[in-house]
Amino acid sequence: MLEIKFSPFLSLALEYPGLKPLAFVINEVNVSEYKVYPQILEELSRRRKIRAGDLLYFDRGYYSYENYVIGIAKYKIVPVIFPGINCNFNKFFDMLSYPLNIFDSKRNAKEEKKLYKKLVAKFKSFIGNWGGLRPLDL
Repeated sequence: MLEIKFSPFLSLALEYPGLKPLAFVINEVNVSEYKVYPQILEELSRRRKIRAGDLLYFDRGYYSYENYVIGIAKYKIVPVIFPGINCNFNKFFDMLSYPLNIFDSKRNAKEEKKLYKKLVAKFKSFIGNWGGLRPLDL
């Protein structure tokens, strides 16, 4: 008989201010949080808990340039992830460009571009003032 033991790592998404659990993801303990980020967003999307333009806050463990791009381009959310120490937002802003699926013939490219610009502007305003954001005292 094969017996496998591991310590689970739980990522939990809560609604604020009610602290109602929205979704969770369980992984092995040695999985980095920034690698779990797409799984959390996929679970929230699958459960239809996030909508275009929603603001989602994550702690510093989820920080990576790619995670900002995934949140904005794929899930159409504004990801407020506390940046790492050596974060270069100019480098990140250079990475932001319209996702190729905007130009799909079945989509209204003009509306998609407008939404994308709105998300990026909202993101820039929040992340530009991230130092003023305070952790929640739960």
